[in-house]
Amino acid sequence: MSESIASVSFHLGSDVRMKCMVYPQSGPILSLDICGANVAISPAGREQITDDVLATVREFASQAQRFLSECERVHSLQLDQANETAA
Repeated sequence: MSESIASVSFHLGSDVRMKCMVYPQSGPILSLDICGANVAISPAGREQITDDVLATVREFASQAQRFLSECERVHSLQLDQANETAA
């Protein structure tokens, strides 16, 4: 028997709407509206954020920062290449 596989991809464009919703006594929800679909990301057990959950959220933030850094690196590289071509 083979294992199940699932994959969901989102290509972030200028039409994506993002919002972090915060609440006084429970964990936040990061909401992404993409192509008519809503993706909500929240810590497991929003009412009680444990050390394990916090570690997972920190890793999520770290990987998101890495994603941003790579996008910035590629963007800079593309600008440099465009400037070299124009010169």
